[in-house]
Amino acid sequence: MGASHKKPSQDDSNLEIYSLICLDPSFHNNEETVKAQQQLRVSINYLKIFENCYQCEEYIRSVSSYNRFILIINDELARQIVPRIEQLRQVYSIYIHCLDKITNQQWAKQYLKIKCLSDQLDMLVTRIQSDHRINDLFPVVIYNTNELNFHFLYSHLLFDCLLRMNSNNKNKFISLCKNEYKNNENELNIIHEFEENYSANQSLSWYTRKSFIYRILNKALLTQNIDLLFTLRFFIQDIYQQIEQKKCLYPIRVYHSHLMTYEEIQLIENSLGQFISINSFLSACLDRGLALFHLYEPNDLQRVLFEIDADLQLNDMNHFGYIKLVNYCEETEQIFFMLGSIFRIENICLNDDEIWIIQMKLCTENDCQLKSIFNILRNEYHYGQDSNLLSFGEFLIKQGYLNEAEKYYLRLID
Repeated sequence: MGASHKKPSQDDSNLEIYSLICLDPSFHNNEETVKAQQQLRVSINYLKIFENCYQCEEYIRSVSSYNRFILIINDELARQIVPRIEQLRQVYSIYIHCLDKITNQQWAKQYLKIKCLSDQLDMLVTRIQSDHRINDLFPVVIYNTNELNFHFLYSHLLFDCLLRMNSNNKNKFISLCKNEYKNNENELNIIHEFEENYSANQSLSWYTRKSFIYRILNKALLTQNIDLLFTLRFFIQDIYQQIEQKKCLYPIRVYHSHLMTYEEIQLIENSLGQFISINSFLSACLDRGLALFHLYEPNDLQRVLFEIDADLQLNDMNHFGYIKLVNYCEETEQIFFMLGSIFRIENICLNDDEIWIIQMKLCTENDCQLKSIFNILRNEYHYGQDSNLLSFGEFLIKQGYLNEAEKYYLRLID
């Protein structure tokens, strides 16, 4: 979760948020490391191997801060590079493959992002897989809507266009995925299953499965990648229709839990009483205890519980649905909020169990503080009207983003 002050990025080669980086000259030289790579790519597909610190650091610094790197480094090179990169936002966690664990623990303990040191590569692999499941943060982008800004207008116009455009079939997306995961047998099997069995009424089940389509969609939403989002619009529209069919017609309080950095908590604190727009699908449950049960005890992240009050009778734009999902592993009942849902932050506090409680209320565009913004969207850019399909391109041109406008217009005639 975080505020963005950059224009949407289109330049990342990895379609997912998380990547693996191995800084170890020996990592592709023997059977053990090849096996480790195969096991790791079950959880994290994208993998790059470096043999020297300079090239590794240069690559990390060159990539958008939206990305998150999980590093495996041998102890000799770790001593050189960790002090220089540990504070970078892109560096999510570090695992050190070492011969002498006790000696290395002395210098490593000062770096919070170092999660594990081991002389056993298979143990590091197991730990990475476990940590990645626990720390799979829901990628939420916050925009302060008290001020009229490019990012807020951009995201709401884009989402409106995605829902109003003619749907596309899944074939282009499947071809893209087969190429992206061409050396990942596990993910290719799931892609084949999706190709053969997917139907519109299964969209939320596939989303909550957290396989390739979940990871790719969340990266595309985080970076607002026009090309990828337009390729995925069939899936976004299917989720929208599924939520519409199960709209919740009575006031509810729901709960959403996840892990955040302290800096992200501060961002929320600084937005108290203001509005945030969440640029992703947000899932929540009716059972507070169940939401708390899914909060793990991380070393360097904060545990957060969102308490959300929502009433569709008062709401004319932020749809949410009560969905009973029968997915690949369990039956669950969840509330899903649509892309771009806007909330007011009512309160934030740290309770006795050291869990941050953030109280939010789902808002309507007729709220006195939001009304002027949505009047601009409707009057200048035809928000909520079919003509908005052209207006979004005009908006990009006015903002000076000619390349993005060209891509958008090409998508309209595709």
